[in-house]
Amino acid sequence: MVGGFKIGDIDPRGETADFTSVSDKARAIGGGVLEALMMLMHQGVKATKEVLEVA
Repeated sequence: MVGGFKIGDIDPRGETADFTSVSDKARAIGGGVLEALMMLMHQGVKATKEVLEVA
């Protein structure tokens, strides 16, 4: 990671939101990442340094 890399957001749901729950945005992003990884695994792509650097 490099300096200034964004890794999170301020939760806009306010103080009454359950801090142990996952936001809809985080769930959608996580689902997209999981789907992409599963597609790569199905295609037989191995986790090499070159594959990781593309992302």
